[in-house]
Amino acid sequence: RDPDAYRKFNCSAGGRIKTVAYENSDMIQLTEKFLLGKGGNQIVYIHPEDPAKCIKLNLKDSDDHNREMAYRRSRERRHLPPSTLLTAYYGDVETSLGTGSVFERIMDYDGETSRTIDELIRLELTAREQKTTVRELLHTKKEIPAVTEALLRFRRVLFEEKIIIPDMGAENFMVQFIRPDEWKIRIVDDIGSPTLIPIVYYIDYFAAGHVRRRWNRFIREIEDVYAGFLSNEEKEQLKTV
Repeated sequence: RDPDAYRKFNCSAGGRIKTVAYENSDMIQLTEKFLLGKGGNQIVYIHPEDPAKCIKLNLKDSDDHNREMAYRRSRERRHLPPSTLLTAYYGDVETSLGTGSVFERIMDYDGETSRTIDELIRLELTAREQKTTVRELLHTKKEIPAVTEALLRFRRVLFEEKIIIPDMGAENFMVQFIRPDEWKIRIVDDIGSPTLIPIVYYIDYFAAGHVRRRWNRFIREIEDVYAGFLSNEEKEQLKTV
């Protein structure tokens, strides 16, 4: 094969980066039917050739992708174990809408797109109003955890792995079901530090402080955005010092 027919990209699974190649001639066609979601800086499509992956494209000039890749490379240089929170990154591809980045698509064991913490909060509020449970509301056999339970587990793993997140938003964290009675939290966006010299990448003491501050800010934002969702007892339980 013509060696010029390929482009090489760094790819990562849980923080480990390796090199893969994609054929330039195989431009991926992205259409409306593959649209998965759209945010302020990115638009996300289901990979047309592999529904277990998604393709992210920047909507405007944004450094989000470079920031995340720099963070993943720093984890590799430190030989940190693969993260259970981070999604796998498979490299960049050429699409009909421009260069896109291929990531693991977070889905439950049954093929459904996993729900975000934001979605679960809103479902729990609706269930309270209707005097039922989220599980009954969704007519599912999945053992949907209470949001507080999900947040407590998220906090534990986040502090263990010390993942650097500049701004924590409930829409960026998903509850992924591996089985009907087993789930884990995944981070799907907004990773890394925007600072010029991110010392938090290399010194655990500063990383732990960063995570603690961002977490407490996150809990305060939940109080503000979803007024009345958390009880006073839950607020104190979720905060950290």
